[in-house]
Amino acid sequence: MYIKLSEYEAQPESELLKQYAQTTSSELTLSGNFRNPTVTASLSSLPRAISQVVFDYEGSYEAILSAQLLSLDYDIQLELPTGFYSADINENLVYGVANLPETVKSVVIKFNHNNSTFPLQRFNLENLIKAIQALQPHIEHLDLSNFYLDFRLENEDEFYKQLYKTYLEQKEQLFASIPETVRSLSLSWPSALHFLHKKLDALTLTHTNLFNLPAEDLLELFDGLAPNLKHFNLSDNQLNRLPQALIPALFVKLPSTLETLDLSRNGLWQTSPNFIITLFRHLPPNLEILNLGFNGPYAAHFNLNALLACLKEIPASVKELDLGGNGLLALNPDNLKLVFSALPKTVTRLTFSDKTLTGMSAVQLKEQLSLLPPQVDSLSFKGSRLFGLPPAVFASCLSNLPTTITTLDLSETELGGRSVDELKALFANIPAHVQKIKLNHNQLIKLELAQLRSALSALPQTLQAIDIADNGFDSLYTEQFEQLSASLPESVKRVSLDTKKFGFRSDGTLVPYSRNRLPTLFKPATEVIHQKEFARLRVVLMQWLELALANNLNNDVLFILFGYLFNNPSVSEFGRLINQLSVKLISSTPPDEITEFDEEAVMEAALQRIELLAEDTFHLDLGHCGLNRLENEVKIRALFKAIPAKVTSISLRHNGFQFSQETMARLPELLSRLPKNIHLVDLSGHGFESLSAQALTTLFSHLPSWVEKISLTDEKPLSLKEQVARRIWPARYQKLIARCDDDLIKAYCILKDYTKDNSGFKRFLHGHFNRHYCPDITTLVKKIESGMITTLSQLTFELEQLPLQNVAGSLSRRLAFLSYRTDENFAFEEDNEKCRLGVCAI
Repeated sequence: MYIKLSEYEAQPESELLKQYAQTTSSELTLSGNFRNPTVTASLSSLPRAISQVVFDYEGSYEAILSAQLLSLDYDIQLELPTGFYSADINENLVYGVANLPETVKSVVIKFNHNNSTFPLQRFNLENLIKAIQALQPHIEHLDLSNFYLDFRLENEDEFYKQLYKTYLEQKEQLFASIPETVRSLSLSWPSALHFLHKKLDALTLTHTNLFNLPAEDLLELFDGLAPNLKHFNLSDNQLNRLPQALIPALFVKLPSTLETLDLSRNGLWQTSPNFIITLFRHLPPNLEILNLGFNGPYAAHFNLNALLACLKEIPASVKELDLGGNGLLALNPDNLKLVFSALPKTVTRLTFSDKTLTGMSAVQLKEQLSLLPPQVDSLSFKGSRLFGLPPAVFASCLSNLPTTITTLDLSETELGGRSVDELKALFANIPAHVQKIKLNHNQLIKLELAQLRSALSALPQTLQAIDIADNGFDSLYTEQFEQLSASLPESVKRVSLDTKKFGFRSDGTLVPYSRNRLPTLFKPATEVIHQKEFARLRVVLMQWLELALANNLNNDVLFILFGYLFNNPSVSEFGRLINQLSVKLISSTPPDEITEFDEEAVMEAALQRIELLAEDTFHLDLGHCGLNRLENEVKIRALFKAIPAKVTSISLRHNGFQFSQETMARLPELLSRLPKNIHLVDLSGHGFESLSAQALTTLFSHLPSWVEKISLTDEKPLSLKEQVARRIWPARYQKLIARCDDDLIKAYCILKDYTKDNSGFKRFLHGHFNRHYCPDITTLVKKIESGMITTLSQLTFELEQLPLQNVAGSLSRRLAFLSYRTDENFAFEEDNEKCRLGVCAI
């Protein structure tokens, strides 16, 4: 989405919010001078879909028509010459950066200055420095590569010298201010390497003429690289001008941790074979991905044999190679075969990122792709825009791919901007031997879910896996994500999603992460692989594991199987999976008459889980064990006696105690017998979250004094007192919603009352001046008003992201009121004096 700020100068904030609400893109570009504070204030209310914000700053230039005194320092004043211009960044840019919501992960700041039009700018970087310092911890990527300032010292006048000195000092401060939470950085100023923090994972230095610098400066700069750098982009830096003799001393300084190196657009084929061979021989030892794209044209002496000699020197560690834009696909078939045969046998992934077909037709492309070497099993057209061909024509070029190609990568090909018919034509012609397709970074969220379902339905039935990470789907609300999951073809068994953005709730439902939800068993730290055949993942896996253990499958075999599901989980993560999963499930619905056999079955299931506990496990999961059948005191004592002293938390979820009065009557005896080492109890899955404060007080009275926290849902556990306090509600809550029929409108009224219409004066009058979450709640109120939030479940998900500190405070109680209030459990605060006394006694 692109917004020209000048068009909204006279508009209220609500108009901007309505504009934001219409976006289906994950990127927002704001272009203007940011003089309107309304714009920067509105950024806190951006929709969840937007993950990158581009500040395209248009400088405001002031002509210096008469002599002025310029203070550069406390003790320096110079006369500013006439006939020049001064430029400053408005402080509203600082507020705009600071107001970005947590869903924004990337910030781009652009400022293009033309010195021929506005000579000798007096450019003040102070507010840009403040903007960088205002970056919040959730900003992972910062791009300053388009912040061009061609301010150079071209005059020996004292004014110029002092101005240039101040400018350089501010620039150094700018890069030194980049916080360590920014792990990916794009720059166009090489000297910044001297001032950057050392925790970067990815660095882009492009369009900098880096290799034109003096040898001494280059060596010093490379000494400043982050020691654990994994991805380094040196595209378009005139590497071909680097003296060959300097290559060994320079490239040995690249971190050994480097996995990806981009050397595209550096004119490598204009050098000599010896230059390239020397370069390849001094690449980092663990390099896996090498981009050699667009390095032509070839020098006259660079013949086919020279090219083959160079390709043979590519390090054996390289698994993925980008050869796009080098004219290789335009070679005659025999020569192309020679090129492919010269590649190391370790190269199993080839990328052709050509934007257009040059010197060949679609028919020729089809023939050339059929010549791919046998070791290549993954073919990528990442960033190619499908060679500029219509999707149907491009798909026809794939029909003769070797059967060894099992993975097809169509990432960054702008598929989100294609029509449904175009996508169906593309997907329908994917060869049957392709088992996995990657569609990352295509902004597929632009498509309506019905359109996406229609497009994906054309995928061949033989396709087993699809990667749709980094398409903005983590911004979907829970019910929208469920619709997305239903859109995926049934034949697809594996769906790859964004790393660390999705998890499984206690019932196995796959959802985007919620900050205030209890970190459960299924919250993988690696890429999530969603198996569509596991509708309720946790329960089904527990049932499956019983069969696995019955067949005497050892942990090594189970690790392989879980590795397929969770994309190679860590050993510790695997241990949690194995040791907390049940070998036996018992229905929460008890039989009409409970027999001795029924109680023995419960004991067997529970004791099996205790036996599976690993040495370093401190949590015991007794969910789905049928504990509502236990009424024999001796058996209860025996069960709890078997729990090791190291166990400090226990889950009694989904045991059906709420089934009847008889089963509910068995719970107090069970709770009262909990061992002294148990400090946290999970009672979720029983509907206890909807009990009144009075009823909860009665229930908690059966817990021994050493139980400190309790969970009633998949929310984070709270103290007993806090659980009760959240359910004591003022009478005015009921009055606020008395005339509302729609649940979202009820929530809107409750939240707006919390902020007192976003008025600090009104909050002061009511004695609530220091409410900490007013800015966050005001943002949600605005989102409801502008149509960004349209259902109560969407609002609930947004509220789950708030880092609540006072769980018994006003906002927490309002959230509990919205989530758990029923006609049966509602009680006015003034009627709850007895309950308050009970809370104090807990």
